[in-house]
Amino acid sequence: MGEQISTQDAEEFVSWTLPSFDQNTGAIISSEEKLAQDRRASEIGEDESIDELEAEVEPLTAQQLEEIRLHAHKEGYQAGYDEGHKHGVDAGTQEGRQQGETSIRAELEPALRAETDSLSELNRLLQAAFAEQQDQLKPLILNMVTGLARQFIEKELEQSPELLTHFIQKGIQVLPGKVEELTVQVHPDRQETVQNTLRVPEGEFQVQSNPELGPWDCQLNSDCSQVSLDFESRWQTLLEQFTQGDLTSDESTECFAEGQLVDELSEDLDVAMGSPSPIQEDNNSTPQSGI
Repeated sequence: MGEQISTQDAEEFVSWTLPSFDQNTGAIISSEEKLAQDRRASEIGEDESIDELEAEVEPLTAQQLEEIRLHAHKEGYQAGYDEGHKHGVDAGTQEGRQQGETSIRAELEPALRAETDSLSELNRLLQAAFAEQQDQLKPLILNMVTGLARQFIEKELEQSPELLTHFIQKGIQVLPGKVEELTVQVHPDRQETVQNTLRVPEGEFQVQSNPELGPWDCQLNSDCSQVSLDFESRWQTLLEQFTQGDLTSDESTECFAEGQLVDELSEDLDVAMGSPSPIQEDNNSTPQSGI
């Protein structure tokens, strides 16, 4: 059994390696010489590798160099051409568009201005013609409406002749004082109708024919006053009110609605014919008619 080596002795222990031998002589060489030989061998190997690489790479000929130069020049030229062409096309397109728009605007602007002026003038002429036509149509429409209204009223009165009696009774109501004697003058064609339909609450009355009166006029003569019921005057008053107002207003139009003017003739007798005028106490005085 071998002896154990203590830790202290182990630290003093030096490992031993097999010494190197010279391959040519077989003599033992030191480690330093071995390292030097290895270093020289490595350098010689690198030199041989470089020589071998240089031997493998053949030098370029003048023709090959010229071809390389031409190829590089062509590639550079093509790249520059493509980039310049793209930039030029973009710039040219934008410039051409701007020039085209400017040119077209310069060519079309006078024509557009002329067309605009022409349309404005046409609109002005149409407005003037429309206004003139309106001015011409207004009296025609007015005459047509008033004519139709007059025909309607006359037809209404013809179909209801007792309306004249109604007007007379309204006129009697505006006579002042107590009426004891009353004379009613009407057109001859209306005398019989009035005679049969007129009712006076008090006093006596006579119905006389007067050919100078219109078919729907009457004149009331009492012992104290006189009232003239003039259909034509009332009609003209309503026409003046109608023509002085708005032609399209509802209020004016309603004056000619069915039965409306007949009611107006009845309800506004005191305005249309005026207030009755009292007779002077002097027997020589003549009655005064209210208009």
